[in-house]
Amino acid sequence: MPSWDSEDGVGEIISLPRSMKNGSLANNSKMKIETHIGTHVDAPGHVFDRYFDLGFDVDTLDLYVLNGELEPKGDRGSTIAPKKRERRSCDC
Repeated sequence: MPSWDSEDGVGEIISLPRSMKNGSLANNSKMKIETHIGTHVDAPGHVFDRYFDLGFDVDTLDLYVLNGELEPKGDRGSTIAPKKRERRSCDC
């Protein structure tokens, strides 16, 4: 995953604390990455200093607001195939 405004890309792998070659069920990498990577759940403090100074940052984010009920669409027991996928707009 590239990082914004960085020519280094994702960062560097520091170590491989768990490795399938050493008997682990999966490889688990420890990485050093930029903070400007992944989803932007910390907006508006992410891009406006005045909001960041007011405490709108990822440290104060209530993770409860990122969770909710899910209502799957489609026939019960069916697989969501590419032909069934459609882009939905959000009235958020």
